[in-house]
Amino acid sequence: PCDKQPCQNGGTCTVGKIGFICKCQLPFNGPRCENGPCTSNPCKNNGTCEVYRDGYRCNCKMPFNGRNCETGELNEIH
Repeated sequence: PCDKQPCQNGGTCTVGKIGFICKCQLPFNGPRCENGPCTSNPCKNNGTCEVYRDGYRCNCKMPFNGRNCETGELNEIH
């Protein structure tokens, strides 16, 4: 069952009693290590999400900032 490399995001596959088991690298989880801190798209306003061992970081587009790029001010042109 591990021949097709079912584990994602660097997970390690081992043969279990009923198929395979994925041992996931932090911070990933799920049956195939498919879930990570960026899976839910936490970065708002077109920010990009980067995975780190202890979680994630948002790279925000101007003029947004904050943990999830949720704050910012748009300057209006008059």
